[in-house]
Amino acid sequence: MVTKGAEPNRAKLSPLPPPRLRWSPPGPLVLDESNRFVPGCIYELSVVQQLVLVNGLEVVNDAASEAMLCAGERPLPSPVWRQRDVVALICELQADDYINSQWCLTSSKARIDCDAYAIAFSRQRGRWAGAEKIYVKFGFSPVTGPSKALICSLHLAERYGRRKWRK
Repeated sequence: MVTKGAEPNRAKLSPLPPPRLRWSPPGPLVLDESNRFVPGCIYELSVVQQLVLVNGLEVVNDAASEAMLCAGERPLPSPVWRQRDVVALICELQADDYINSQWCLTSSKARIDCDAYAIAFSRQRGRWAGAEKIYVKFGFSPVTGPSKALICSLHLAERYGRRKWRK
């Protein structure tokens, strides 16, 4: 029986904590190998994963957008990747997948402090040792806060060859 004017029971959601573990000092005006890297992880991975499920993400680099379309210099495996595929990839990340943290320039020349990860990932199987390794680099805008994760880089990890990942 429905009572007229009764309010439906709604679960009260508590706001998610901010993903940032610490603030990075302002990034350098010109980025190169000598000043790009930031020591230690910037974002709490479990909070990032919750935020991308709730708020989604935004690809802010033209090369990453091209890679999602299976085009450009470093295309991702076919067929075309959707944002939900990138969300699934981020949700499969574990602390052991962390590579490094670094300042990145978006295609609009904004500087974002990002965490980089690489994971053997299949869209059909999720985390899978037999899959190609995908490199993803993401951050959050210090201006807008933890609304959407900003994807600054997304491509096959093999582009680095045998060079050791910098931590």
